[in-house]
Amino acid sequence: MSMYKLKLLKGVRVAITVPNGTNTGETKVNWDDHEIILENRGEIISSALGIETLIDDIISSLFFDQHSDSKLFKEIFLSQEGVSLHTKERALSRLLEAKRIYDGDGDRKQLISKIASIKETRNRFAHGNICFDKSGAYLEYYKNGLTTQRLDDSYWKEVESSFNTTSQLLSELFRKILNSKKNNVT
Repeated sequence: MSMYKLKLLKGVRVAITVPNGTNTGETKVNWDDHEIILENRGEIISSALGIETLIDDIISSLFFDQHSDSKLFKEIFLSQEGVSLHTKERALSRLLEAKRIYDGDGDRKQLISKIASIKETRNRFAHGNICFDKSGAYLEYYKNGLTTQRLDDSYWKEVESSFNTTSQLLSELFRKILNSKKNNVT
């Protein structure tokens, strides 16, 4: 039996340019691009959740040696509604500093900066609007006022690289913590 695939209505805003008060006509929406953008949006949100889960694993592993204690900590504290990715980002930064996981401050700051970037990208796509104009697709969101981001191949590649690099850095950090626990260093 195959899984049922949702077919939900999707909102799209089409910008109509009106120079000097004259309507120039509707902008044509490339529906194939629109579907790809929606898939990319889903990938961003899904990947951000995966990154957040990895952060949960790292934080709990820094507190507990036993898997059952770590799991309970995640269930009771980290999965609570008020514990946002921002809160986890700050907690991770403090823990990495306190436990001296990295030799210098630069690696920790770089990782936290990458997590902040992931969080911002996720928020833009979770709360922003996908729009089209004559130049193509763009994302409209609020950051110190209304802001737009053109959704072209170079942007998608930048997002992909950022998410993949952050996931890789977090995975390496988690392995480092687990290995140090095996060697009784932490």
